[in-house]
Parts: sequence; C-alpha cells; structure tokens
Amino acid sequence: MIKNILRKMKHCIQDTGTKGYVLMLHRVSEIDSNGIFMNENMKVSPKFLEDFILKYKEKYDFISSTEINDRLKNKSKKKFIVFTMDDGYLDNYTNAFPIFKKYNVPFTIFVASDFPNMKCFLWWHILGDMILQKDYLRLSDGSIYTCATLEAKNLVFEQFRSKILLLNHDKFITEFCSLFGVDFPELQIFNAKYCMSWENIFELYKNSLVTIGAHTAHHANLRAMETENDVEEEIIEGVKELEKHIPDYKKSVFAYPFGSPFEIGKREIAIAEKIGFVSAFLGYGRGVKEKNNHWAFPRIALTENFDFSILK
Repeated sequence: MIKNILRKMKHCIQDTGTKGYVLMLHRVSEIDSNGIFMNENMKVSPKFLEDFILKYKEKYDFISSTEINDRLKNKSKKKFIVFTMDDGYLDNYTNAFPIFKKYNVPFTIFVASDFPNMKCFLWWHILGDMILQKDYLRLSDGSIYTCATLEAKNLVFEQFRSKILLLNHDKFITEFCSLFGVDFPELQIFNAKYCMSWENIFELYKNSLVTIGAHTAHHANLRAMETENDVEEEIIEGVKELEKHIPDYKKSVFAYPFGSPFEIGKREIAIAEKIGFVSAFLGYGRGVKEKNNHWAFPRIALTENFDFSILK
C-alpha cells in the first residue's frame, strides 16, 4: 500500500504543468504468451488499442504530433494525447490503421527507411526465433547458452541484446552473423514478414489522419556514431528516402531510434533542430510540458502492462 501511495505521489509531482502525453507504440498484434518477452512487449493487441481509445476519447483531445507546438501555446485546460508508432511495422497498416480510422484518431508513424526498402536487419526478431527454436545456443566464440525453458530463453535474449548493442556500427551485420553463425541473405525473409511496403506507406500518407515522420535510414544508434556529420547523414538519408517514395513529402517530425539516454544526447538533439524538423521525440519520459525542448519531447511506452495512473 505504501509503495502504491509513493508511486502515485511521484506521478502527481511529475504531472505538474503537464499539457498532454505522447504515447509510443511499435506494433499492434496479438500477444504470444510463449514468445520472447522483450519482443512481445513491443506490441499491444488490437483489442487493447481499441479499448484504450474508447476509455480516453472523451477525457482527452487526440491530436497529431504536428499540432503539439501550437497546443502548448494555447490556454486549453483539456489535456491531449498523441499516438506515435516507431519503425514501420506491417501491422501498423493492417491492424492499427483500421482502428484509428474507425474512431477518427490521428496518429504518426516514424519510418526508418530500411523497413520499406526491405533492408532492415531485424536482429531482435532473428535472435528471438533462434532462441525459441533451440534448447541451447553455441556461439562462434565457443560460449554455450542453455535456453530450454521460456524463463531461460528470456534471460539469454536479454544477455545477447546487451552484447549486440555494443557491436561495431559499421560492421554490425557482419559481426552479428559471425557471432551467431547465420547467413544474412537468408535472414531477409523477416523483412517481408514484418515491414510495411512503400505502397502501404503512401496509402497511409494520403489519409489526413496519418503523419509520416522520419526515423533515420538504418535505425542506428546515433550516439554511438563518431562524428556529427555521421549522425546528420544518417538522419538526412532517411528523409531523402521518404521524399523519393512519397510525392510532395515534406519533413516535419522525427523520432530518435531507441530513444533512451544511451542513444540520444545533446549532440543528437542539436542536429535534429539544425536539420529543420518541427519537433523531435525521445523514447522515454512522462508528460509534455510547455518548457520542454521541442526537439526532445518525452514519450511514454504504451504496452499491455501500461500503468494507467500515469495519465491524469
């Protein structure tokens, strides 16, 4: 009871001056209770999303990510909610879009251009499938990891994930394939399974409810890049791909890949402002306040185990 009281007090303090909330999703798909938790936690089910919209559609104004700056200037006492989705997963088109359209709710998809280009190296899905299919994994360095139970599989996935995020950016795919003894061309089937096509994205773009935002080209860890020029090129390459495939596309909003303090710092935020985005979004935080840096708006992950006490 005391913990619950302290948690609610903490949220009340954090909520002071809050004008609204930006929610971060990745996928809208049925949850697999026998899947890798960290991958399944990237999802909400279609029912969860629909129930969430029905629960809050009267209490909050659902607005677009491009409207936040103007909303912070006005004196409206009613708070807002913004729905954002990262990367460019196919179920954003097949499952989420019909729900948002049904209730006339605006939303933003931040697209990493490697997704629709079918070149994204979806290592988290690749790794998850490998672990689920085996009772143990032997790596090229000779180490062996036992993963016979679901609990062990989740633990091994977390251990591997920590190692993988430290791999050399320029040699990432080569080092990953070498470490796990897999062949990259065979892994590209994951793109067709999980990624939207440019045709899907263009159809979404034509709908007034949808904002297509930038999310870099390769979904890279920007903070791990050596120079400002490297970061700028990675972001601009993603924008150019959007301009190439979407007639009349104009850059507006941007989300940093991964989005935690381990991947985003002052350098990356300054570059997003320099490039000319209207606003940019982190992958963590709480409510949006008037004093927020417009190129570092906080977001709250919307998951099936969402803490509803956050929303005031």
